[in-house]
Amino acid sequence: MRYFITLILIYVANIGLSQVSSFPYSESFETAFIAGNDISFISNWTGNQVSSSKRIYQGTNPYTGSSSLNIIPISSFSGEMLISLDLTGINNPQVSF
Repeated sequence: MRYFITLILIYVANIGLSQVSSFPYSESFETAFIAGNDISFISNWTGNQVSSSKRIYQGTNPYTGSSSLNIIPISSFSGEMLISLDLTGINNPQVSF
């Protein structure tokens, strides 16, 4: 029984931490961002200063109401975004923003 529960926990953790495996893939940024410095604010996305309303933050498109990723550089801040991608088996990968 203990072995079965361990397998279930490993399986659930794997799903929660897994990479995107089907392409093309679009990130909608609808998941609430986690604020902080050098933090993984949504799965596979890391930012150097994520907050609720400045630097790197989750905004709203006034026309569609959908969420967006906003980065506002100023003289004392340069936004840094790191995206974790597993491109194993992908030929000629392309990223567009």
